[in-house]
Amino acid sequence: MKYFFLLLFAFSFFSSEAQYRRKNQLLKNLELPPSPTKNAMEVGGFLQLGSYQGDLNPSNFTFISTDPGIGFFIKRNPVTLLPNNTFRRSRIVRRVFNAEIFGAYQKLSFKDANINDLRGINPFCYSSNLRRNLGFSTNILQLGMDLEYNPFIIGYQNYFAPYAVAGFSGIYFNPKTTYTLDGVTKTVNLRKLQTEGINYFNISSVVNLGIGFRFVSEQGYTIGIELFQNFTQTDYLDDVSRFYPADFSSLTPEQILLSARGIELDKDFIASGYSSAWLKNNPEIVKKYAGKRRGDSYDKDAFWNLKISYSQILKLRR
Repeated sequence: MKYFFLLLFAFSFFSSEAQYRRKNQLLKNLELPPSPTKNAMEVGGFLQLGSYQGDLNPSNFTFISTDPGIGFFIKRNPVTLLPNNTFRRSRIVRRVFNAEIFGAYQKLSFKDANINDLRGINPFCYSSNLRRNLGFSTNILQLGMDLEYNPFIIGYQNYFAPYAVAGFSGIYFNPKTTYTLDGVTKTVNLRKLQTEGINYFNISSVVNLGIGFRFVSEQGYTIGIELFQNFTQTDYLDDVSRFYPADFSSLTPEQILLSARGIELDKDFIASGYSSAWLKNNPEIVKKYAGKRRGDSYDKDAFWNLKISYSQILKLRR
């Protein structure tokens, strides 16, 4: 009889074990896949429009003078889509904060002649800037790091994700302008001419603030749009900041003209054929500018960007 009970116990044990294994397998199939052991990286690029804000353009977020740009970024993807299984749809792993490294090339330009257009937007733009007649263009190289804040995600399988961005970057800039003197038209580096008598740095730190909205596909690609405001720590993005030189007598005709380009509007100078000799022979015209205010040194220059981006998730790791 004891052998019968031993056989019954053994049968009950193995039967229970088999039932447990079947039940455990069913639960395993019902369970969602585990979270990734590594972060999914996202690599992409963007096209952008940029507009300068500073001494020549006292209005914000205008499209009167916009220039193109291009860039790339690498980030930790904020939304990881885990694979489907038999019983449930795909699951997401959401990350609220995500770091991004980016680089960009952007052209910026503006001129005082745009003031007439700006006055329709900002009536406080000074008409005297027209008589100042300054202008510039610069290529900007930007490299930095941002931190994204993703408060929530809209959708289930394809995701819409609004977010905010803040970060720091560095820029290299080199303002230039084109002018005509003695019948020759040239494009020159304004920084080398020291139009205000100051040798400033053409590298600056920048604070980046932005908002964005992205579409995240289950196929692993992302399309986004972002609006960024970039606050630089320089007032010479446009080569304009303080005062005209106090003494023009030691300057070359090129330096005189590019410091005080209002002279280009003088009828006699135009009649002379933009002559360098005329500049030297009419010191009373040049002296009118000596030591007077040329720009506003109390506010630093800035620029905004409107970006459209495309990116691809490199890996989804379990």
